[in-house]
Amino acid sequence: DAPECRRADGTKYNIYKDGLKIFTTIDPVFQQQAEAAMQEHMKKLQKRFFEVWRKRDPWTHRGGSASTEEIENRQASLMSLIRDGDRYQALRPRYLDEVSNIVKKRYDFDLRDADIERMLSEERKTGSIGKMLSEGIATSEQAAVYRSLMRDPEWVEIKNQYRALQAAIKKVYNIKTPMKVFTWDNPRFEKDTVMTPLDSVRYHRMFLQTGILALDPTNSEIKAWVGGINFKYFQFDHVRTERQVGSTFKPFVYATAIAQQSISPCFQVYDQPVTIPARYQNFTNITDWTPKNSNNTYTGLRMTLKEALKNSVNSISTYLMKQMGDTEPVRGLCNSMGIDSSARRSDGQYHIPKQPAICLGAADLTVMEMTGAYATFANKGIYGLPFVIKRIEDKNGRIIYRSLPEEHVALPPNANYVMVEMLK
Repeated sequence: DAPECRRADGTKYNIYKDGLKIFTTIDPVFQQQAEAAMQEHMKKLQKRFFEVWRKRDPWTHRGGSASTEEIENRQASLMSLIRDGDRYQALRPRYLDEVSNIVKKRYDFDLRDADIERMLSEERKTGSIGKMLSEGIATSEQAAVYRSLMRDPEWVEIKNQYRALQAAIKKVYNIKTPMKVFTWDNPRFEKDTVMTPLDSVRYHRMFLQTGILALDPTNSEIKAWVGGINFKYFQFDHVRTERQVGSTFKPFVYATAIAQQSISPCFQVYDQPVTIPARYQNFTNITDWTPKNSNNTYTGLRMTLKEALKNSVNSISTYLMKQMGDTEPVRGLCNSMGIDSSARRSDGQYHIPKQPAICLGAADLTVMEMTGAYATFANKGIYGLPFVIKRIEDKNGRIIYRSLPEEHVALPPNANYVMVEMLK
């Protein structure tokens, strides 16, 4: 909205009609190589996945330690995909518009399918709304509307219409239909088949996804960006999707310990269970926390920090976190490396929780954030904000936008040098 980014008459540019030229940092060679590598790898990985799961139903399979709650969550995720589909959205107004308008007038509340499901859950098991409230899934305002609405005579009609909608959807989604679906088996990445819309949703949901970002750490230019396995069938950018990062988070813990406590990579620690007691020093965990190593075994021997990071030993990461006595040093370093430690999820929880479990990777972050943070190590401890648009010119060649570098020192040079050596 800056004046220099508008037409001479002060109106906004139309990106489709005004002949703007957008210059990006993407390198065509890098992009082609990234896409080719993704296709080669994901095709092989998908084949292995199908070999295991073809004769099983991922939404009902109870192998391993899957609980009833996990199975219910899988079913809910499948139903969410159905609700987002065109067929569902086309049918919904016929059944729910009238009751939704009544709810809007009486309660000034926009009724969603999720709201109806929550109230039905309360009918099945009293206390469900209270639990959602305590877990941050529902707000106090929503809970108040739910309880009032369930006492309203209109609630009966809402249930009837919602159940009628589900019956209609079930019928529509089980009609076999000719369609095209994604496949790795030919260069066009699609094939003709006949299946029900429900089977189509389930089929496409079983494809593994990935996000790839190639970044020049010296200037923060993004050279390749692959958001998923196929844009036509999966229009979702996994580079910007939050996922639990696991042990890839551990270098930030080690970097914090080295930078703030001057711990040497040759410092030795016993590989043994480590407990962080409830509310120990500045930690906020309400129970004692004793994480296990990945294979649930301990050598009982001393190992250097370099060895521990190389082998991703949980007990040593926990030891370092306990020595800090607080999560804030690690969260602060992450913030300096481009990962917003104040950011929250939709349920109100921090993306980087204020819990010691972050030392093992209990954080939901994006490929963009992780790539930018790791690039800091490769750029002598200097963080640069990744960018993909270099400049924008109008049809006359006048520059109306130019990307300016945003960078700062995130990690002292000596500590960064040590981390680079440890990561080799």
